Amino acid sequence: MIKTKYLGLFLTALCAASAPAQTIIDSFEYASSDDLVQAWEPSDNAIVTTTDSVAPGSTGKTAMQVQFNFVSSQYATERITGKELAEPVSISPSQYLSFRVKGDPAFKSTNFRNLYLYVSDGTYWGRWGAAVPTLDDWQVFNFLASDIEKPWDSDDVPDLTRINRFAFYQYGSGETAVAAYSATIAIDDLTVRDTPLIEAPTSQETVVENFEYATSAGLQAAWTAVTNAVISASDSIAPLSSGKTSIKLLLTFPTSEWSSVAVSGPALTNTVPIGSKQYITLRIKGDPAFAAADFRTFYVYAYDTNGNFGRWGAEVPTNSDWQILNLAVTNIDKPWDSPALPNLSAITRFGLMQYGSEKAIAPYSATIYVDDIMVRNSPLVESGPLEEKVVEDFEYASSEDLTAQWIGSVNTVADLSQDVDSYSPGKTSMQLQFNFASYEWSAESIIGPTNENEIVIGPKQYVSFRVKGDPAFSTSDFHKIFLYAYDTNGNFGRWGDVVPATNAWQNFNFLASTIEKPWDSTSLPDLNHIIKFAFFQYGSAAAIDPYTATVYVDDIMIRNTPFFENPSKARELIDDFESYTSTAELESAYSYVNSPADTTTAASLATPAAQGNQALKLEINFAAGQYPWGSILSAPATPFAFPTNAVVTLKFKGDPSLASIVDEGSTFWLSFYDTTGRRMDYRTTTPVASSDWVTLQASLSDFDSTSAVDVGNLTQWRILVQAREGKSTSPAITGTFYVDDIQIAVPTTPTIKVVGTAPNGLTGTTITGIVLDEVNKTVTADLPKTGQGFLTISPAQTIKSVTSENGKLVIRW
Repeated sequence: MIKTKYLGLFLTALCAASAPAQTIIDSFEYASSDDLVQAWEPSDNAIVTTTDSVAPGSTGKTAMQVQFNFVSSQYATERITGKELAEPVSISPSQYLSFRVKGDPAFKSTNFRNLYLYVSDGTYWGRWGAAVPTLDDWQVFNFLASDIEKPWDSDDVPDLTRINRFAFYQYGSGETAVAAYSATIAIDDLTVRDTPLIEAPTSQETVVENFEYATSAGLQAAWTAVTNAVISASDSIAPLSSGKTSIKLLLTFPTSEWSSVAVSGPALTNTVPIGSKQYITLRIKGDPAFAAADFRTFYVYAYDTNGNFGRWGAEVPTNSDWQILNLAVTNIDKPWDSPALPNLSAITRFGLMQYGSEKAIAPYSATIYVDDIMVRNSPLVESGPLEEKVVEDFEYASSEDLTAQWIGSVNTVADLSQDVDSYSPGKTSMQLQFNFASYEWSAESIIGPTNENEIVIGPKQYVSFRVKGDPAFSTSDFHKIFLYAYDTNGNFGRWGDVVPATNAWQNFNFLASTIEKPWDSTSLPDLNHIIKFAFFQYGSAAAIDPYTATVYVDDIMIRNTPFFENPSKARELIDDFESYTSTAELESAYSYVNSPADTTTAASLATPAAQGNQALKLEINFAAGQYPWGSILSAPATPFAFPTNAVVTLKFKGDPSLASIVDEGSTFWLSFYDTTGRRMDYRTTTPVASSDWVTLQASLSDFDSTSAVDVGNLTQWRILVQAREGKSTSPAITGTFYVDDIQIAVPTTPTIKVVGTAPNGLTGTTITGIVLDEVNKTVTADLPKTGQGFLTISPAQTIKSVTSENGKLVIRW
């Protein structure tokens, strides 16, 4: 029989990995309108019902619909008040109150239409509000908790650590009474989140503005100066820009606190959707005049169809070289004068703002240039031919030479060591003794030298280094090591993973484009201009007892491929469950791993199968409460490789009886472990309640935590189903799931051909300048100067978009 194991500590990691921390206040999944009214009490002139109209991104099936019948009076108001919560909710000032809302065109004629979310601690009320949409499309409202306001009829704002009631107030008019009217809205998915709820297509990349205007007059007609700016077109462009002009902004900053200059862009012909995992990128050229300023942040503003707006910012360069700013969409901020963060599904205008000072310093002028504002799926990183290089091999003659270049924090002791990986070509490494104090998020660091020559890192290159950990980390609740990279403008980013709690050398590999922005950097660094690296090592998240750990690092490299040594052969078939003659034989090949301890899993063989004669059947009794999951873990196998260009496929069938309870935490996991026990996970939410067999497919990039996992030497795999995120009061449930035919293979891609001449029987202009990029699945070509043209792509591909960008035809599939 399979030996049962319980991983209590893994539950925390699983929760943290599945989604941003959040509390679901109400998903509005009520069986009937009567049940809804029992939970949310409407005012006299409001009618509450359930509706099956839900937002495309919602995981539920129903929402709350409210019909407001406004009388003709000043500040006509109706409300819906929720029942007192069974347990108070604690909301951090840095969290967001988020919900989906669907408006009504009837609000267009009113003079005041704010929708407010109210909260109470039992004594006081507070609120957040913004104008309700005048469109009947679903939108998202995100309110920063610290922006809470005190209503006129409450003596104080509530204590956010013990909120026990929520309500919605809808205004139908303002100071002036309008004619009586009715309007209907819908509300769904009220949550408290660590990050804003941002939903939009994530695959659509957009050139927002390339500033290719023929004259300054044309540019000035589109972009208008709001304050103290002179706008003109310029032929100064970045070396790798495909355009010919940029916008030049001559800025004059007066003597005043928070001196700033702003320009406003044109209303877009079509709204631009921006996804939560995308980036706002642009080219910018600064001015040395900013060097003396005490505040010089440059902001990109985005406005939605409802008038709400937000912004992304980074410090403007203090040199006159072109640089790239990559601003992660999730780092959007709400300015003080915007009622709410914008609905990023429907951005209708952009603007720019430049600060010249915080204090009232002497007046001055500065000139900046901006070009190629884009919405991208990845940071914009451009370079010439990419080189592989060893950034640092730590081959110093003495410890004194090393510590003269690498400067540690107060509790970090650096030394030169002869402890090196057996595969390393060098003879020395850097030894780091970290003495962690007892406080939350205990961390130590060591910062390397500034390089005379800038280092260029391509987005598809890898940043790799060797690391040797310490068993002392085994009792820590957080012990990630981060490699930081700094550009010439002082912006920095980082790559990180958990340092091993063993004393064996391992290789870390980070895809450059996965770089993250730390909280204390204004922007991601420009990877074309990297001049310095550093290591930051965390010792704990909580204030645990002080302890000491020693880490060794060696051979920081920039590579075109992940850095692994002595990889094993690929293993195409992981398991098709055809070789087992009985359930007992299947159980001898796997062990059970469940969480919490009350969860139980039973594995057996099932017929018919999606492929062949047999499939894996998993009957899981999920425990009550949050995040219950059951899994089976294979016995160690002969090491095998997961090639970087390979794809894992499998067949999966879920349990439709779980459809009513699935949420963001309902996930299927496939995990692989290397010879040191490090794990990488692929997880998906779609199939848990599927009634039919579905084929799941994942490339290596779809797995997380691959940076330190030796994908050339994997030895185990795990099959896991998590029932739900749920609540502490969620009941125990049972589900049955099927898995079959797990394989890893390198797909054979047919050679793609692109022809610019008209097909037989048709006439048209021959399209020239064709460039095929099979890696990025893109074709660019010259636009036909006259008439129509044809492009034939064979074999046929599913086209995602056809756009005109920077004077070129761009086709993506």
